[in-house]
Amino acid sequence: MTKGSIKMKGGDPFIKGTDIPVYQVAALYPVASIEEILDDFPSLRRAQVEHAIDFARTYPKKGRPYPSTSLKRGISSLIKSGVFDDD
Repeated sequence: MTKGSIKMKGGDPFIKGTDIPVYQVAALYPVASIEEILDDFPSLRRAQVEHAIDFARTYPKKGRPYPSTSLKRGISSLIKSGVFDDD
C-alpha cells in the first residue's frame, strides 16, 4: 500500500483527500467490480479503491458492517423495479 493513501480521522480510516470511509468503499467489493465502484465514486482513482480494499483486508472492520450496495446503485435498482411508479 502506498504510504499516505489512507488517513485516520476520528479513529476511522478515510481515503486521503476525501471524506470517503475506507470500509464503505471496500464493502462494495466484490459484489461490485472496481469499475462499478469508480462509477459510484467518480472522484476516486483506481489505485485509491484498490488501496481501500487492501487496507480493509489487512485490518478488518469491527462492529456493524457497511452495506454491500452503494446508495446510487440501490436507488437505481428501486427506480428500475418501478417502486416509484404511480400505477
